[in-house]
Amino acid sequence: MYHTEGGWPAGIDPTEPVETIRWRKKVEREVPFMTAVKDLTSTIEKCIEQNNQIDLFEEYFVDEISEHLTENITTKTLMLFKDQCMKDGFKRGVSEISWSPEGPIKITVSYAINLF
Repeated sequence: MYHTEGGWPAGIDPTEPVETIRWRKKVEREVPFMTAVKDLTSTIEKCIEQNNQIDLFEEYFVDEISEHLTENITTKTLMLFKDQCMKDGFKRGVSEISWSPEGPIKITVSYAINLF
């Protein structure tokens, strides 16, 4: 299959609109395709109904007063670790930090170059 635009069979050239339209019409008439679309329709309707029940951007509790006190959280930088190695001109980012169970003095840091 050729996978730059969908999964086309070997005999179909995806750059030829006439061939792709003819192949789509043929597939859309097949019973398994119609059955799959019919089965997926009920699932999609449930998802749309759930999505419409809650407005994510509406403020639901505008006039309500909080029952608990909020405190301001502050942070303080104690140490700054930098990776001194550069591989192929790329700086490595920290992918995970693990603290030792023996105490807060020992840590392990893993680095990765994410080129995606």
